[in-house]
Amino acid sequence: MAQKYPQDEFDLLAADLTVRGAHRKPRGARSWVLAVIAILILAPLCGVLIHHLVSGNSANVAQSSETEQSASTPNDANGQNAPADPNAAGGQADPNVQPQGQAAPAPQQPAPEPDKQLHVVVLNARGETGLAARNANTLAQAGMPNITAADWRGGAEPAQSTVLYADPAHEVTAKFVAQTLGISQVSADQELVNAYQVAIVVVLR
Repeated sequence: MAQKYPQDEFDLLAADLTVRGAHRKPRGARSWVLAVIAILILAPLCGVLIHHLVSGNSANVAQSSETEQSASTPNDANGQNAPADPNAAGGQADPNVQPQGQAAPAPQQPAPEPDKQLHVVVLNARGETGLAARNANTLAQAGMPNITAADWRGGAEPAQSTVLYADPAHEVTAKFVAQTLGISQVSADQELVNAYQVAIVVVLR
């Protein structure tokens, strides 16, 4: 049988101690429910706030773009876009730019050049000594090397100094000869020119 001893100071100290377990008390489910409710309430509010911010910035950007476009494009009285005035602000219209609605002018063909290699005979029909030779020399100085001087053995025609040609392609050269010699009359006479077997005949009266 166990023997009882009277209580001492150690027995009193042991009676005052409270034994606690090593595990914490589990949290209640109420805290998790409150957290979920807070998330469900705050998430839509944040989404609405972000949507308003984005929409406001987009509207400001679009309004700013329309303002810049309207300021850079001049409008007429009817509200339509008016074409830019090339003479505005002291500018001048470019003469090389073809206005709309007008056909471009046809390019100008260069003037045909005389063929200075053609054979030309100069005939003295006046009877003046050296007349044909002087005019032949004038044509030679103008760059025509194939010149022959001779006397006229025909009839009374032509009545005035005339430059004659047979081929229509030689008309430009015949006019050049007439201009060089100061003759105003230029005519086509195939029969007479072919009789001398040359391209151009000059009859001096």
